Amino acid sequence: MVFESPKKLIYLPNLDYGDPNGKMGHLACFMGGLFALGAQSKLTSTSKTNMKLAHEITKTCYLMYNKTSKLLV
Repeated sequence: MVFESPKKLIYLPNLDYGDPNGKMGHLACFMGGLFALGAQSKLTSTSKTNMKLAHEITKTCYLMYNKTSKLLV
């Protein structure tokens, strides 16, 4: 389940009793790396799509952490 926020950020939402709640936990940030590793496989024809998804998820995580650190200072 991949969603796009109103600000065009790609995220993987947490689930509340099977329903997406619009929030992405910090452990979902590992998925960017997993999609990138999957994109390296020669067995699939979706390598470009997986790498784009990896980039977008990683960008969302970067922006989330970057904004959070400025709020704490």
